[in-house]
Amino acid sequence: MTTTLKIKLFRILWSIGSGILLISGVMHVYGIFFSEDLSPNQPSLIDGMKNTSIQMDPTGTIWNLWIGFHAMFGICLIFMALSILYLLFRYHELFSRQRFLQVLTILTIVSFVWIGYRYLIQDFLIGMSIPFLLFITGFFLTSRWKINKPLTD
Repeated sequence: MTTTLKIKLFRILWSIGSGILLISGVMHVYGIFFSEDLSPNQPSLIDGMKNTSIQMDPTGTIWNLWIGFHAMFGICLIFMALSILYLLFRYHELFSRQRFLQVLTILTIVSFVWIGYRYLIQDFLIGMSIPFLLFITGFFLTSRWKINKPLTD
């Protein structure tokens, strides 16, 4: 496989993975603010969450924390996706050689996969496993071409 093809595949795989993260983030923000998809299905549980605080701070109700953490997670996914897409399309040569950012992204997604496996629903686990597989495949596709070659303007 030629280096040019590997670079194109890297870009395609990371773009698709980032697109999935972007869609997941938008769905998460929508699901917490504009639908009841991420709400408990028992009204009594919602009432309990609204009237129960955490030990650290009595003003922090479980319900507000539930909303806040879901919103922050969705925004985090959107930020990750847009950052990767920006680097892929605006600074592709730099990003394709920037192993630190790639590894950091992959490790973050691995943590999402592990948390999804351990604590969350199967849809989330699948939704994070697909970008992980795309990112890791792109990473290994380009791991054999010269990454220490100086960039030219």
